[in-house]
Amino acid sequence: MKTFREFLTVAVILAILPIISGIALGLYTLKAQASATAPVAPMAEPEIWLQSFDNRPTTADKDIFSLTERQTGVHQETLREIWKIETLCGQFLGTGNPLAVFPKRSQPEQRAAFLMICRRTDRDPQAQACSSAGAIGQMQFMPKTWLAYGVDADGDGVADPWSLDDAVMSAGKYLADLGYAENPWAAVAHYAGGHRRSWSSNHYANVVLRAAYKNGATELKL
Repeated sequence: MKTFREFLTVAVILAILPIISGIALGLYTLKAQASATAPVAPMAEPEIWLQSFDNRPTTADKDIFSLTERQTGVHQETLREIWKIETLCGQFLGTGNPLAVFPKRSQPEQRAAFLMICRRTDRDPQAQACSSAGAIGQMQFMPKTWLAYGVDADGDGVADPWSLDDAVMSAGKYLADLGYAENPWAAVAHYAGGHRRSWSSNHYANVVLRAAYKNGATELKL
């Protein structure tokens, strides 16, 4: 038989349980609302992006992809998949700003390269978006890499990473220089992660090349 103290303890527990449940539910709701309104991260699982955008009609001039393939040997399907993953077909160029991503002291060369690109393209450095790593433009080049490989494909007199024509042709040039003809997988993995090979860059290459093969680049050996 329970004592009065035991009955009192049970009564207190029963009385406070609804309060605890209400607090927990409120915290969960706030967290869910915050997640729903948070900005989309610059990088996500490539497979998800491709599933969502494989059938997305592009607004680009189709000729730049085929022209780049003819001039560089890089499959136009590969270039399209990279464009889709990197910027969702030009719809998402990042949420960062290169001036914040490249501090003066820690990354002066990338910062200087970015400022030079902005001067050449007559753009406001403060108004440009980039990935969390600092990649810019339609095909997400690091500024120093753009200065080395950027070309003027649209004939306006300046190599502009925000111009789709320039960016696609430059990406083809870069991948060709990385040895795409001999080893497409290694070239695309390098495009994603540079010299630092990682699971994510390897996965990126697998996703890009599988999708490119599926969409017509049947010469690829997977």
